[in-house]
Amino acid sequence: MLKDNAEMPELNTVRDLLGGLLGRRVRVESQRGNSRLRDKNLVIALYRQRRTNQVTAMCASDLSFACSTGAALTMIPAKVAQRAAKDNDLTPAIEENIWEIFNILSRTFESSLGSCVLEKIYYPGDDLPQTVSTTLRAGNGQVNRISMDVEVSGYDAGVLMALTT
Repeated sequence: MLKDNAEMPELNTVRDLLGGLLGRRVRVESQRGNSRLRDKNLVIALYRQRRTNQVTAMCASDLSFACSTGAALTMIPAKVAQRAAKDNDLTPAIEENIWEIFNILSRTFESSLGSCVLEKIYYPGDDLPQTVSTTLRAGNGQVNRISMDVEVSGYDAGVLMALTT
């Protein structure tokens, strides 16, 4: 499903891209140990390579990352983002902004995969295709992944994971 041996996004690339988009200070650090993305409340984005028309990468995040960055994009108050993440109840504005955040994150794969486009986003409660579930559960050596703790100034921190195989 995903491209072999793709380079993973650089932390500073993610930081600079989100910081420029959101107009806020963004802290991005490599996550140590096991990812906190074990629960079912994930937002998952699939990216298709333009040249091959194949899904080549994906990002997965917790609701805190998705709601915080989605809210920060159009200056929705942090308390609204916190409530949306806690209650798993995304407002239409936050959901639309989440699409834009993950769309822009496609640029982080361009150095290794070429031009990619956001193909689809799965929100909590959506049925995931088996290939997506399998990729998320795959162990080290089967999937290239980088997990990041991301904090946007004024909003809650969250986890973002980028994956390729």
